[in-house]
Amino acid sequence: MCAKQRYVPGCNYHTTWQKESGMRFVLAKLDWSRGMAQLRTRVSGRLFWTKIDDLIFIQSAYNIKKANMLEHLHRVKVKDFLKEFE
Repeated sequence: MCAKQRYVPGCNYHTTWQKESGMRFVLAKLDWSRGMAQLRTRVSGRLFWTKIDDLIFIQSAYNIKKANMLEHLHRVKVKDFLKEFE
């Protein structure tokens, strides 16, 4: 059984099309309406777009921990934002 793909800006990803398995990219943002993801290269910092379907979340302990933390922070920010309207 395959784990559900995670899409967390700030985390590390491989792509289905990359030639060097050691390359990692940082997810900068997602554009769901276009089905595209903006990635940043870790070495040069260059930004580029690729299909969301091309992303492969890197299942390292560090990346999983980072994704959990970022997802938690996002939930807290949303809760705090919504409190302003209660």
